[in-house]
Amino acid sequence: MTEFVIHPASEADVPAICDIYNYFVRETAITFDLDEVSLENRLKWFRQFSANGRYRLFVAEAKSELTGFAYSSQYRAKAAYNTTVETTIYTRPGFARRGMGRALYDTLFEVLDDEDVRLAIAVISEPNAASDSLHKCFGFEKVGVLREVGYKFDRFHSTGYWQKTMRLS
Repeated sequence: MTEFVIHPASEADVPAICDIYNYFVRETAITFDLDEVSLENRLKWFRQFSANGRYRLFVAEAKSELTGFAYSSQYRAKAAYNTTVETTIYTRPGFARRGMGRALYDTLFEVLDDEDVRLAIAVISEPNAASDSLHKCFGFEKVGVLREVGYKFDRFHSTGYWQKTMRLS
């Protein structure tokens, strides 16, 4: 297992985050973005996160290389959804199944436990056994599927909706 250092992301991490994300845009249907995102786009996206509150962004580093990131973001813009977050995780190709995803999510959920968060939602492109397994380990339950909701690489793709209860009251 590779040793990872997990820490809150800084603006200096955004170019590496952009590189990792754009790999998944170009090569996979894990994200339904069709075009790579610009550094300017990711810098604007980065500004939604803070050092406290519901919306957090953490990165993993191995040997001074950014190897993954996980974050919680706004689920929907309506105020009634404020205590629900969407969680997302990406790992640099070649670093999957080395414990980094668990370390990132451990850190993210530890800080979210201290916030006013009732539910965490994960939307997972199907099929994605590795992501399904990771989310199950963190107490997520699959609650539904939107069949053939996205079109990428000349075919339709489905998404699974997963939910984790953070607070019981």
